[in-house]
Amino acid sequence: MMTNLRGFKGFASVRSDYYNSTPNLKIDIDRERAATYGVSTSAIQSLLKNAYSQNYVYLIKQPDDQYQVISK
Repeated sequence: MMTNLRGFKGFASVRSDYYNSTPNLKIDIDRERAATYGVSTSAIQSLLKNAYSQNYVYLIKQPDDQYQVISK
């Protein structure tokens, strides 16, 4: 796809932010057990997001720098 996009004259540059070796984590929330403790699934999701995402939702990478888009 990137090779095809590079062929179009309207693009100044074509880069990908996909990294095949980026670690991923899949978490299954036991909703019934969370409800037993009075914890909502959205509270668990928010806690995990704040703990592991460093509150940024997107990373813009440039050849010589990178910028984090911060979520508040």
